[in-house]
Amino acid sequence: NTMSMLPPWMKWIAWGNPFYYLVNGIRHAMIGYTDGANLLPIGVAVTLGLMVVMGVTVWRLFSVGYGLRE
Repeated sequence: NTMSMLPPWMKWIAWGNPFYYLVNGIRHAMIGYTDGANLLPIGVAVTLGLMVVMGVTVWRLFSVGYGLRE
């Protein structure tokens, strides 16, 4: 487990990093090995949460016309 090699304060940062779940998902798809148990639901939740946040942000910026010049 690669998370066990990190210092305790850095584990919290790694758990919130979406790239961790991306790499873990690709590793699982390619070789069938995952870095931890039950990471699929967490990875899906983090990915969907980021999609919602980014989608709302983009929608809001388009609706107000951010950066457009007249």
